[in-house]
Formats: sequence, structure tokens, C-alpha cells
Amino acid sequence: MARQQAFTLLEMLVTLALLAIVTAFVVADLGRTARLNRYHAVLNGMAVNVALARSEARMRRLPVHACAANLKSNLDVQGCQAQTATPAPYRWEEGLMIFYDKVGGRSGVYDSKELLAVTPIEPGLHLLLTTSQRIVTFNPDGMMQASQVRFEFSVPQDGWCQRLVIFKTGISRQGDC
Repeated sequence: MARQQAFTLLEMLVTLALLAIVTAFVVADLGRTARLNRYHAVLNGMAVNVALARSEARMRRLPVHACAANLKSNLDVQGCQAQTATPAPYRWEEGLMIFYDKVGGRSGVYDSKELLAVTPIEPGLHLLLTTSQRIVTFNPDGMMQASQVRFEFSVPQDGWCQRLVIFKTGISRQGDC
């Protein structure tokens, strides 16, 4: 009589244990990958909104500003966050807000109905955003007032750090810190 080929109970248990260990590593890495994708989405959203600010300044022939957003708990805009008088870097913890100066409005100060765009940073994301300027202004000709502005995005617990540099002409470069 021929002997049947089959897995023993021990072989089955060892296979299941190895599968569980590999699955644990994959799931842990997927969580980190998902967080990194969220960080990159914020970085890219800010780069797009800074390009929008330059474009709107040229189109409207009015100054357009980017500042640290001051958001309510429901992410509605209250205006620009007050920045301390300390030297750079400045923390933009809640995100970026783009607004323009209406004719007759206060120059460089957010007044109602001047909002163009907001890139919020989700509170649970733990993303630290610092910049070299308190406020970034594009003149009506599309040129930035500062020669360049550096935005640094970092999450120390994930070992992630990216830099976005905007030059006077509005050209931007992204790279590692």
C-alpha cells in the first residue's frame, strides 16, 4: 500500500507562525508608507498653492500673500497666525493660507473675503513645518519680495524631512533636508 503525502501538524504550525511574522512586518511597514504618503500630500499641496499665489498675483495685478494659517478646530480660517518676534525659523503648525489684498483693504493683512486657498496640516499628522519668512508676498508682477523662502517639513519619529525652496521668480525645488 502506498503512503499518502500530507503536511504534519507541526509543519502546518511552523508555516502559520512564519506567515504571521511576515504579515506583522508588512502591516507595520504599510502604516509608515501611508503616513509618508500623507506627508508628501501636504508638501505637494503647499507647492501647488504657492504656485497659485504667484499666478493669482499676476492675474489680479495685486499683491498675494502666504502666511501661517490660523484655523479653528473645524479647519475654518480665522486669518494668519501671529508670529513671535524671534528670528527664523518660523513655525507654521496649522498649515498655509493664501490671500490677496483687495483694493481699499489693509495691505498684507487678511481681511474677510480675500482667501484664495488653504493647505491645512491635520492635527494628528505630527508634521512640523518651519519656514524662513513670517509671510511670503508675491508682487503684482509675480516676483516674490524675498530672494528665496525655505519651507522645511519634518517628522522626527518617522525620520522624514523634506525641504521646499521657492525662489524670487516663483520656481520651486523639493529635496531632502
